[in-house]
Formats: sequence, C-alpha cells, structure tokens
Amino acid sequence: MNITKRKPFSPGEILVEEFLEPLNLTHAQLASLIKIPQSIMNDIINNRHEINSDIAIRLGKVFGTSAEVWLNLQMKWNLWHDLYESKNPSEYESIKRFEFGHEKLALSPSFLI
Repeated sequence: MNITKRKPFSPGEILVEEFLEPLNLTHAQLASLIKIPQSIMNDIINNRHEINSDIAIRLGKVFGTSAEVWLNLQMKWNLWHDLYESKNPSEYESIKRFEFGHEKLALSPSFLI
C-alpha cells in the first residue's frame, strides 16, 4: 500500500461528503438504516469511532459497496496517523530490515499482497 505524506480524508468525511449529503440522509437516518446507535454513527462521522468489520458490512449493504471499501478507508486513515501523527515515528525509523543472508525467505503469495 502506498501511503503518502498528504493526510487522507477520514472515513467519516467520505461518508458525509460522498454519501450522506448527495443522498440527503442525516446521521440519524443512516444509523437507523444500518441498525446501529445514533451515538456511534455520530462518533464515526466525527472520527471518534472506527469503522470495524460489522459496521463495514452494514455500510456496504446499505450503499451497495463492499465491506472492504470501508475497511480500507479506515486502515489507510489509521496507518497514516500511526506513521505521521503518532508518538512512534522515530521508533519506526529505528527499526532495521532483517537481513536473511544468502537464503531467501520463501513467502507464500498471500504475504506478498
């Protein structure tokens, strides 16, 4: 995954700008449609609650997208924040790649995705 230094849009921002506003839906209406508490929906929109797999499935069902779309948005948001706004960037920089020597590590194709 390519993570740029430009801050990505949060899942909540995308939810509002690309779905709620064009469809004239309120936070409360969406919460009702996907059967979650309105407080959780407000927290997602305000970046205080993550989109987990359960909510991703629900959003995918209501908007005709895959759950993966929502999980990927959340993952990209989390990864960017960990890399650029966390307390650990210098710690991440200090981690060196393990050298395998002459033997190559045989990874199954699923690890290379």
